[in-house]
Amino acid sequence: MTRLTDEMEDMHKRVDPQEEEIPTLIAPYEIDDSVPTEDEITLAVKRLKSGKSPGASKMTVAHLKKWYRQAHRLKEEDIPQPEAWNKLVELVRHTWEHSELPQELYYCVQAMIPKPDGGSRGIGLLEVVLKVLECIINSRVTAKVKFHDCLHGFRAARGTDTAQIESKLFQQLAGIDQETLFKAYLDWAKAFATFHKEGAFKKLHEYGLPTKMLTLIALQWDKMQVIPKQADFFGIPFYQDSGQITGSILGPLIFNIVVDLVVRYWMTIMVDDGGTCWKYSWYS
Repeated sequence: MTRLTDEMEDMHKRVDPQEEEIPTLIAPYEIDDSVPTEDEITLAVKRLKSGKSPGASKMTVAHLKKWYRQAHRLKEEDIPQPEAWNKLVELVRHTWEHSELPQELYYCVQAMIPKPDGGSRGIGLLEVVLKVLECIINSRVTAKVKFHDCLHGFRAARGTDTAQIESKLFQQLAGIDQETLFKAYLDWAKAFATFHKEGAFKKLHEYGLPTKMLTLIALQWDKMQVIPKQADFFGIPFYQDSGQITGSILGPLIFNIVVDLVVRYWMTIMVDDGGTCWKYSWYS
């Protein structure tokens, strides 16, 4: 486990950018930062997938959904038991309003799953209450932020099939015009784990993410301790200096914002150099 922990620390070690900062080319979006309502919290709980491995507290999505059912009568003869559900709603609202996370939410068990071809991949097991908060942030941001059409990774209705069809169309158009086709493929596994947090945080602000959202994200990034786990053995906890935790609901969203920033800047460079936008496609 010591070797595995050292490898994970090296992967997530902070590396400062060597190039100049990429400018943000879009106006900031207006994103809601108000304290979540009970209906919004309910929707977030319902959207979470059941059957997922729990975090260190062993609290699961099934527990939250059970508390919701106990608080809301399905039949007239049912006796409401809203205590547990009300405490969850109060905790989420308090956390958002005061921009502070309970200490228990700062631990992430990184379960290492062996790959068939050797090596392993990590899945972060976050606390379910933190996932509720992330789900609310994710819903509010995705309702406002519009990504560039050429981004496919982590997007609804923009999956592998769509990427393959568009890739073939780009090739045919380039062949008809006898033009050189440039493509950029991102190794999202490495990029996801190594992007620069401080730079990404600044760009999230420029994209319009409001104060309380940014504070909750910053708290998670600064204080989250990752605990490697393989089988029944645990490694030494460490702080993740770069990238996002695999298994985080917000991870794909933040990663796409960073990629969207790079793509939009790249497109302007290509057009300024006399290229045309359709010649360049990105896949993440």
